Amino acid sequence: MNTKYYDMFNGRNKITALLILGFCLFHPMMAIGQNTDNESVDTTRCPVYDLKIVKAVDSAIAAPGSILTYTIRVKNDGEKDVENVLVKDGVPIYTTYVQGSATHNGVYSSTYNKIAWEIDLLGAGTTIEVSYKVQIDPGTPNLTLIRNTAKIALPEIIYSNLVITKVKIEAKPKLEIIKQVDKTTAFAADTLHYKLTVSNNGEAKAYGVEIIDYIPEFTSYLLGSMSGGTYDADFNRLRWYIQYLWPGESVDLSFSAVIDSDAPGHAQITNIGTIIQENGDISDTVKTTVLPSPAPKLSIIKEVDKSTAYAGDTLTYTLRADNTGDADDNSVSITDKIPQNSYYVDGSVTGGAVYNSQENQIEWSGAIPAMGLTDDITFKVYVDRTTPAQTVITNIASIILPDSLVSDTAKTTIVLSPEPRMYITKLVDKNSAYPGDTLEYTLIVRNYSGVIAENVSVIDNIPEYTAFVPGFGNAGNYDAGLDQVSWDIAEIYPGEEVHLYFKVVIDDRAPAPLTIVNTGEVTSPGIPDSDDAETEVSIYPGPKLYIDKSVSKTSAYPGDTLTYYLDISNYGDQAAEDVDVTDNIPEHTTYIPGSAVGGNYDAGLDQVSWDLAYVPQGYNVSMLQFKVAINEKAPAPLTITNVGTVRYSDQSDSDEARTDVSAYPEPRLFVEKQVSDDSAYPGDTLTYTLIVWNGSEVTAENINVIDNIPEHTTYVPGTAFGGSYDAGLNQLSWTIESLGSHQEYYLSFRAVIDAGTAAQTVIRNVGTVTAPG
Repeated sequence: MNTKYYDMFNGRNKITALLILGFCLFHPMMAIGQNTDNESVDTTRCPVYDLKIVKAVDSAIAAPGSILTYTIRVKNDGEKDVENVLVKDGVPIYTTYVQGSATHNGVYSSTYNKIAWEIDLLGAGTTIEVSYKVQIDPGTPNLTLIRNTAKIALPEIIYSNLVITKVKIEAKPKLEIIKQVDKTTAFAADTLHYKLTVSNNGEAKAYGVEIIDYIPEFTSYLLGSMSGGTYDADFNRLRWYIQYLWPGESVDLSFSAVIDSDAPGHAQITNIGTIIQENGDISDTVKTTVLPSPAPKLSIIKEVDKSTAYAGDTLTYTLRADNTGDADDNSVSITDKIPQNSYYVDGSVTGGAVYNSQENQIEWSGAIPAMGLTDDITFKVYVDRTTPAQTVITNIASIILPDSLVSDTAKTTIVLSPEPRMYITKLVDKNSAYPGDTLEYTLIVRNYSGVIAENVSVIDNIPEYTAFVPGFGNAGNYDAGLDQVSWDIAEIYPGEEVHLYFKVVIDDRAPAPLTIVNTGEVTSPGIPDSDDAETEVSIYPGPKLYIDKSVSKTSAYPGDTLTYYLDISNYGDQAAEDVDVTDNIPEHTTYIPGSAVGGNYDAGLDQVSWDLAYVPQGYNVSMLQFKVAINEKAPAPLTITNVGTVRYSDQSDSDEARTDVSAYPEPRLFVEKQVSDDSAYPGDTLTYTLIVWNGSEVTAENINVIDNIPEHTTYVPGTAFGGSYDAGLNQLSWTIESLGSHQEYYLSFRAVIDAGTAAQTVIRNVGTVTAPG
């Protein structure tokens, strides 16, 4: 009795009982094939099994997604039956086992991705054939080789032959269409531009590609707009025929359609482009929503700054119109009549409106965009000082439409003033000006009440970007600290008006364009400020150049280096060409060669200059700079002043930078070296002079001066007056007991040029001075 347990997939075999296969009996004293007498005898041969395994596949070439059938033939060519034969086959990579396809009770393990068969008995000379199926995975690369072998795992391991299937992907065209429209929302009568992109994203050439596109509802084909192809008016469709399309090739097709003028709002215009194919059409769709026809919707708002006022008051009206519709209105007209019992304040209208003196009304015309509004339109009126109390001043602003008016109203009630009523009006002689112009301001102070106003104080702050001009008219008292002009008026009788004047000059470098606003004020309680006097400052016509000068140090010592910076600005409304900039090197300094960035140094004039070919409007040239060294013997303390100048045509402007040079608080020693000849011959005698100078404000003591005898020369003994010569160091030294402030001390010696010194040899000599501290 045979009992076996097979772990079929991990290859283990456990024998739980003795397997008796049978055996052959022979004489124990005989060896097979011979006897003890060396005579041949018959022997008993044991019958044996002989297992073989052969693997086959039904397709040597297949495509992704194909089903492969593997067949395994297990044969026993021996003379003996064999039991419990275990056959295994792993599912090859790039394939997936077809569930239930294993014949003869084959068992599939998803864990090991293998199929196993257990053959209980394989008789001598018999064959068993088993099979299973796999599917080649989609996406398997072209020309992939799928290899597979099977094996007999028990009772011994025997491998089958290798079978191979090559994956071959048939090249096919793959057509795609992309549809586009230039507007996803549009209005009636708009033109829509459609684009179709037909692409072959496959691996084979596409032949006879047919595309159709029906003109969508609510539109009409724009004749002649089609790129290639034909338009069929009967079917209201477009047709293109492409003879062939290479792999990776794309073709753009286009046409246009006009939305019907009566297309309803919110209608959906749907357009579909289609590639006609036997195996199924390919389409793409775009949609456009028709918007309701746009129209303007106008309204106007009118406001006044006072709901109650006194006779003689100034009222400021503000109006604005807006368009809450979805279309522009390019011909809006607005009128506003000056109300009864009031007078228009000359020059007070703003916001692009004008005052029509014949009609005594404010007028504005222009365009208001969809969802837009006008700038605030303002103007002022004086309430007639004779207006009775309880009078209602009514002002109406209107938009004039073809068949109606759109209006709004503002009202002010006049009340009686129980106290003196002072009003101040502000005027300016120029509503437009340029930098550098002079403005004359007039303040008119009126008493509109029936009582005398006493001790009236009027102040006016000088506006930004201007400077007060002293000595003009009744300019009052100017306070430079407050930058303010003021007047004190003892009394103003009922109905009287007092005129006050002053002038300002607009800064040359005011950042035009800008508006200069000036307001006068009566300081008595309850009296309003004046209206604003405004001047629009424009950019200077033509080029207008200015220079700004600065220096790296505002305090320094002799010997220090100063860097000067020049900024050139064009405040005009035109570019300037061929601009000259000059800067004289200041006294007590020396120009440092090569430091004039972009400029030229003239040693004869001791001047740095720049030629600027082009300075654009509103541009600032800030790359101009140069350096100087303060002379070591500069007579400190002193102030070094440097002036730069820019010139263009008949214009010029200058600016200066100052540096305060202090004397050194501690000894500051300098040594200057001179030689008698700057060229000589071997054997000539050179006389060297050392000038020691104290550039400080204090006396220097115990000064040591050292001078090494230069190479290629020999010291002339006894020529170093007051000094000593060290032959070992080949060096001279002197000691100066003291040297007063700004004093000089002269030392000298001689040396002979050595014989044989080569021509062109440069002989250098350096002296050194030191002092304690």
